[in-house]
Amino acid sequence: MQIIPSREATLEKINQLLIEQRELQRKNRHFQKWILKHMSKMQEKVVAVDTIEESEKMGQIYRRTLYTYNRHLDDVTERKTRITFDMQSYEDKVQKTRDENARVFDELLDRERELARGKGLIYAKTGRMLTEKAVNEITRRQHRLEDVIMELQNLETLGTGMTTTDYENLHAAYVSYRDKLDERDRELEKLRHKIGEMVNGIAHYKEKGTCLAEDIKFEERELNEYREQTASVREDVNKLHLTLRDLRWAQDEMRLECGLLMAPPVLHETEKLIKMLAAVRYDIEIIKREIHRHDPAN
Repeated sequence: MQIIPSREATLEKINQLLIEQRELQRKNRHFQKWILKHMSKMQEKVVAVDTIEESEKMGQIYRRTLYTYNRHLDDVTERKTRITFDMQSYEDKVQKTRDENARVFDELLDRERELARGKGLIYAKTGRMLTEKAVNEITRRQHRLEDVIMELQNLETLGTGMTTTDYENLHAAYVSYRDKLDERDRELEKLRHKIGEMVNGIAHYKEKGTCLAEDIKFEERELNEYREQTASVREDVNKLHLTLRDLRWAQDEMRLECGLLMAPPVLHETEKLIKMLAAVRYDIEIIKREIHRHDPAN
């Protein structure tokens, strides 16, 4: 650094340094305010994930789905039980009717055998006597014909105001209900699969919530470390400011003692002070870069 030869130049240089010092102090105050404001914003942003609320929400979805599944299952089970009971009742009625028909048919067959033996039936064309076997076959065929005629009549009139078309409609409705039951079974299977996926999703969210909680704890630890480092750097800056203040006071004392007479020793001392001020500014810049490097926002 070049030595300043005149008193006026030295005073001008000192004034420039004082102005520069005040500007640095102003910037330092703004920088400290910015650090405090930024740290408060970071504290507001770091919010713990409410894993309990997420778990309760997924639990409500699971319970609603399970309730819908159970309701559909109960409905299908009830309808299936009712249809099974109706089918069993119809089968019992049909079986009773068949047993009654068989009993009446056997009684009628025995009666006609007795009548055939008493009358001595013959063939109309040949005039030969009918055997018992032929009489039984004829009787069976007659009854079979009567049964067919009765079934046709039942098909024509299935009840009061019912016809064959109504029977076909009932049969189509029965087939449709069977198809609906099959479709409902498929829907239940889909619901089971969906519930399984939801259970897996809930487990995944719980695991993810645990991982997020661990990450938050880790980030909080790092944030505390950065805060400690920032506090340490701030203490160093304060120490440097105190050192700069002491140097300024020493410079003022020397100036008062010397009466601003710029003897060569005083000039050398002033040059040393200027170098020390430059070193202090350089240290302040290094500290600023350290603070910027450890800033969590970066």
